[in-house]
Order: sequence, then C-alpha cells, then structure tokens
Amino acid sequence: MQIVKTILIRFFADYVFAILVVIAGVILLRYKAKRGENIVRGVLAGISGVILDKASGLVYYHERPFVVLGRDPLAVNPANNSFPSDHSLLVFVAAFVVWASTKNWKLGIGLMLGGVAVGWARVLALVHWPIDIVGSFVMAVVVVAIWFGIPLPKRLQRLSTWTEAFIQRRLPKWLIGR
Repeated sequence: MQIVKTILIRFFADYVFAILVVIAGVILLRYKAKRGENIVRGVLAGISGVILDKASGLVYYHERPFVVLGRDPLAVNPANNSFPSDHSLLVFVAAFVVWASTKNWKLGIGLMLGGVAVGWARVLALVHWPIDIVGSFVMAVVVVAIWFGIPLPKRLQRLSTWTEAFIQRRLPKWLIGR
C-alpha cells in the first residue's frame, strides 16, 4: 500500500500540474468569446506570475522540507529555495484565467481544486511547506486580477487580433471546437 501512496504523491506532485495547464489551454481555445484577448491576457498573467515567483524567492528564502527534515523527497526537486511553489502557481494562474475568461465558476473551481491537490502533493512529497502553496495562490490572484482588470494597450490589442486569426486559420477544428 505504501508504494501506491508514493506513486500517487509523485504523480500529483510532478505531473498533474502540466495536465491541468493543458486542460485550461484547451478550455480557452474552445471558448470563443474574446478568445484571442483572453489567451494574450492569460499568457501575460503566466509570465508575470513566473517573474513574481522568481523575484519573491530572492526576497524570502527557506530550505525545502526534505532538507530540513533530512529525508528523501518523493518528488523531483533540487535542494534550493522552497518559496513559492512554481507548480502550484501555474495551476492557480490557469484556473483563475479560465474563471476570468469564461465566467464559469464550475470550471474555475474544478481547476482550483486541482491546484490544491498539486500543492498538497508537493507538501506530502516534502518539497514544499504549506506557506509556499498559499504564497503561490496569492501571487496567482494578483497577476490574474491585474491582467484581467486593466485595459490592453493598443499593441496587445493587435496581438489579440493576430492570435485569434492564427487560431482560426492554423489550429485543427477538433481542437478549437468549430
């Protein structure tokens, strides 16, 4: 039974975040209202989140739990700064972007719960402390609120139009739900 628990923790800690981000991307591609704009805003929120993540790591540092406890981690991670969780941040940003774009709270909450599961698995895997997950959540709220709360500058509006045209012309119909 212990081996199954270890496999599940590792799967959720190392891989589920990517699955959830891809699911969020497909949801955005299939949601046609302001699709180009929502994707541009979402990508910018993601980039801003990663920048904020790395900057906050320079300000606040603490060792990973497996280093402090002297145990082997159950997920792949170097013995560097624990704060904040990159994996959780990406899922939380994706969840909030889907929620802000579609106004569908069920999709947003579903992805958010996925982010909580990823974060909890990272804690159980001894690569993050709970505060790392909470910090990721707060950062995601901030960057998505900013990018979905401000008017897009003209250049980004043009990028949104180009993105929508690219999606319609270049992506397969089965992916974008035509």
